Amino acid sequence: MRRGDFMPAALILNRLSFEYPNGKSIFREISLSLESGITALVGPNGIGKSTFAKVLVGKLEPTEGTLHRREDVVHLSQLESPPAQTAMEYLESHGKDKGDLQQMPRGWFDDLNLGLSCQNLSGGQWMKVRLAAHWGSGFLILDEPSNDLDQVSKARLVQLLKQHRHGILLISHDRELLELCDQVLEFSNQGLEKFGLSWNEYLESRSRERSRLEEELQQAKIERQRVGQSRQQALDRQNKRNRRGKRQAERGGMPKILLGGMKRRAQATTGRVDQETSEKADTAVRVAFEKFSAQKVEPVMYLKIAEFEPVKGKTIACATDFNIRFADWLFRPNLSFTLRGDSRLLIRGKNGSGKSTLFRILMGEEWDRDGEQAAVPEQRGDLQCASVRTLYLDQKLARLDPKLTILEYLQKGADLPETELRNELAMFLFHGDQVHQKIESLSGGERLRVALAEGFIGRPAPELIVLDEPTNNLDLFNAGFLEGLIRAYRGAVLMASHDRFFVENCAMSSSIDLVG
Repeated sequence: MRRGDFMPAALILNRLSFEYPNGKSIFREISLSLESGITALVGPNGIGKSTFAKVLVGKLEPTEGTLHRREDVVHLSQLESPPAQTAMEYLESHGKDKGDLQQMPRGWFDDLNLGLSCQNLSGGQWMKVRLAAHWGSGFLILDEPSNDLDQVSKARLVQLLKQHRHGILLISHDRELLELCDQVLEFSNQGLEKFGLSWNEYLESRSRERSRLEEELQQAKIERQRVGQSRQQALDRQNKRNRRGKRQAERGGMPKILLGGMKRRAQATTGRVDQETSEKADTAVRVAFEKFSAQKVEPVMYLKIAEFEPVKGKTIACATDFNIRFADWLFRPNLSFTLRGDSRLLIRGKNGSGKSTLFRILMGEEWDRDGEQAAVPEQRGDLQCASVRTLYLDQKLARLDPKLTILEYLQKGADLPETELRNELAMFLFHGDQVHQKIESLSGGERLRVALAEGFIGRPAPELIVLDEPTNNLDLFNAGFLEGLIRAYRGAVLMASHDRFFVENCAMSSSIDLVG
């Protein structure tokens, strides 16, 4: 169902508000309806999109207002842990049989064995099982559904979304999926606003709005400056008249009592001029502030990479006919590549082809594949890895300690005074009391910012950056920041990403295709 068709409202919100017990308000007095089309929910990381979704599905109760659901609402969150069931058992527990599964796009299950435990599935495979389990269940809230999906699987997801007859609230930073939406809900520092526009129309509208606000702000600043200059000129003229009147009075021999009265009248006149011109100046300042406050601010990280010269000829990793065997040999054909000090190598492959496993092996982690461990893994060929300073951002950011606060976690590795460390954390958009949030309470994008902060705060710049699907949890604005960081970075980069926009903008110099 596309925009322009009749879309009965699936969810009706009336003056809905939510705030946490500590008084932090996430949204206030939202009144809108969500219809049976695709609605995109966009906004910076950490602004409240996932909280809004939890309220819609009933996991959190609104502080004020009412919410009417005309059909079941299902929320597929980013971070659902897989159960100790096979994929088929999980599907059956949600009322799906083989006939239901045939309604999914052709090839949906080609890359996974439904007899495997859900805990042994790759991130993309687990998402596909969850989508199949809940498809057709009613109104769906999909939180980053394309995370971990390869290009073939993403194309099938696009096909699936186009066919859905119920409503979908799509929380995503994936530009390919966003182009499917019928309308946009935008979370910003100004609250939540609904646009009955497609994604491209919304971008054009937002660009026009920003240009208008910037122009109005500039005009307000000019007016403030003009009023200030006029105020000073008016005061100068009045003071000049006062001095001239005083000199004339003194030359005319005016008695002191009359001179005093004249002085008081001059002061009163000067005070009136000062008040009138001050009011005009205050009005101009207020208008300028209001224009500034009306702008929608997208918080973006900022970071200057410490200058260092990579050793261009230094070999960081070298594989010669390398392979590893679990149930079967992981790579077909064997891998041969060399990663040097200033290389930028992209690893491509379908879900389950071994990209994440290769990264874990290169990082010196246990020989395992998605939870499967071999006591004596069989290896052939050769793999040599140098010891270098490395920033490794795995898909699950497993190195983060969820029980620590942001500040506690960074203090473990950064030898900096707390005040300086907090100043550095502001570059990664953690301000004030936010540094005391526990990592387990953070969104996916906020966790990625913590991991980036760990790599660059209080230590030399890394010689190697390893990125495993880094845009899974980044909003569009900070994905742009990371693109710029990677372009400016002068060391080695090893990356796996299904985000073709991101890959193109990072200017990777070579690639390897894995066939698992």
